[in-house]
Amino acid sequence: MADMSARITAILNKLGMKMEYWKRSDKSASATIYGVLQPLLYKNKLYVEMQPSAIGPVDDGCYLYLGPAKPRLQVEDFIYAKGKKFVVQRYERVYLSSKPLYSWAIIRPSITTQTLVEEDD
Repeated sequence: MADMSARITAILNKLGMKMEYWKRSDKSASATIYGVLQPLLYKNKLYVEMQPSAIGPVDDGCYLYLGPAKPRLQVEDFIYAKGKKFVVQRYERVYLSSKPLYSWAIIRPSITTQTLVEEDD
């Protein structure tokens, strides 16, 4: 049986979106990966992105990530794609006969906290 994981990785390298993967535990370790990001649609077809908050609109959307079996992502790792930073909330590998084929994850836009400064009148 041919290495299906290598075939899937080759397809993602050719057709997928370029992304950067950063381990939360080691900020110096990163990898370039290619994968697919798809917004998750809600049953009632309402999109709840861009919720209002004290710091302004906050993107609360969820995305499905499909990517190669390696590297193995972990919860709270980061993915940078299309100029945005996402955080991994759930990660799983898909297997065929005990061999990893590809990975999927639920990711959300990462909100970086910034110091809010009140302006004096």
